[in-house]
Amino acid sequence: MDLNAVLLWMVCLSCVTFVLRFSKSSATRGWAIVAAIILAITFVLWTEFPAQAGLWGGGLWILFMLVPTVSMAVVNNLAARQKYRSARLVATGLKFLHPLDGLWQYPLLFRALELGQNGELDQAIAVLAKYPRHDRNGYQNAQALTFRIKAEWDQLLVWLQAEYNSATSKSSLAAYYARALAETGKLNTLLEMLDYYEHQNAAIRIRDLLLIRIFALAFCGETEQLARLLSDRRLKHFLPEAQQFWLATAAMVAGAGTEQEIKAKQQLEQLAADTKDAMLKRAIDWRLTQPLANPDQVLTPVSQKVLQDTALESAHEAKYSGALAFTSERIYVSYVLIGLNLAMFALEIAFGGSTDLGTLYQLGALDPIAVRHQGEWWRLVNAMFLHYGYIHLFMNMIGLYFLGGFVETSLGWWRYLLVYLFSGIGSMLTVTIVAFFVSPELPQITVGASGAIMGMVGATGALLWLAWQRERAKVAARRLRTVLFIIGLQVFFDFAVPNVSFVGHTSGLILGAIAGWLVAPRHSSTSEQR
Repeated sequence: MDLNAVLLWMVCLSCVTFVLRFSKSSATRGWAIVAAIILAITFVLWTEFPAQAGLWGGGLWILFMLVPTVSMAVVNNLAARQKYRSARLVATGLKFLHPLDGLWQYPLLFRALELGQNGELDQAIAVLAKYPRHDRNGYQNAQALTFRIKAEWDQLLVWLQAEYNSATSKSSLAAYYARALAETGKLNTLLEMLDYYEHQNAAIRIRDLLLIRIFALAFCGETEQLARLLSDRRLKHFLPEAQQFWLATAAMVAGAGTEQEIKAKQQLEQLAADTKDAMLKRAIDWRLTQPLANPDQVLTPVSQKVLQDTALESAHEAKYSGALAFTSERIYVSYVLIGLNLAMFALEIAFGGSTDLGTLYQLGALDPIAVRHQGEWWRLVNAMFLHYGYIHLFMNMIGLYFLGGFVETSLGWWRYLLVYLFSGIGSMLTVTIVAFFVSPELPQITVGASGAIMGMVGATGALLWLAWQRERAKVAARRLRTVLFIIGLQVFFDFAVPNVSFVGHTSGLILGAIAGWLVAPRHSSTSEQR
């Protein structure tokens, strides 16, 4: 496996994922267009210059997808923490790398938010008034942001209703529309809108959907469910001040006419006195002076059902959205396994090099003949922690971090370790058995954690399948489809790239799925006290 092959695989996986994920919404279609262009260029290069196609395609991917994606994540995190000046500076550089999807005007929006936060409302509104009309999506967002800065929610609702036929006709303005509905007491319409985005497979950014859920839970007085949602890892950059504001709002609704409402108002008054954010002060002033709808009197049975479903969906996503994603959990066993692989790699370097077959053999690489005729069964274990070159090690450790984290947090440390070892050792044993029948006297060397890591793919698929079967968790079904896509891509990769063990990968996948299904906790929760 060389760098060119690795980059080809990476570019294909990433670009196809971007096209499938972002092509549905006009607000994110630019990312899909860029991904499709890079994919097409890489394919043309592969047909003409296969030995360099991955290097050129990878370079384009890094420059026009990886750097903008990382930068965009930084911008969103800074904006969520209301560090608008820093977000504006990063967005200024980002717009040159990715000029689509309105990013060219992002610095202007963040400048307006920065001014509004500092209490310079007239200047902020003047900046937004300069937004060019030819960028329709951006212009509409600028108009909505003008109302938000002034906390004129009733006027925002009038403008939106005059501009659009329904709350679901413009997904890029969904969060603004939902906030305006909530602030003006239109709870049934708010929940109808939420139900649409939850169940109609409509294109909407996940952060906007999470905001709509916050509005629904807060203005319906669901304090416990709101607190659980705010602890979601995807809202980790949500400022404590914002959390206090929404929790106090929920407490006001839930405790209307009681001591709880009085305490919640006092918390808001104290927050207004402590904060330096002028826009938050205006929002608090609106909250304390405007009446809140009573959900017990307003909500229809249909809306109450939507509210219950929202709470359940939020709980499911808290458990299963970590599949195939970076995790902030403390995954100690995964770190130990990564450390062991790195330590063994250091030994390879010290004893002669990670690409020296003699060194790998001495340290325990899998040799089916040595296992079968000389009884060196220990090689089934040692070979899992050896790697042929830096790229092989890097790719496997990235896979272990991505896939192992979810399995470890879902199964608990000892079940996770059991599945990992069962998949890894089992895949090595399968390679040995197949070699006995296919080429009994032909020496071959096999190393790598790939079988165990494919076992993590299988275990992830098994856990998500169980989540769908037991809890009808839609997020698990979506993640399961991604797992199946990864499996298909891996099969293609195994056949397209020489010196890759299809038998080891496939057996690890199957063994991991079986082990994951067998050891998965037999209750509704997939977590375990650690």
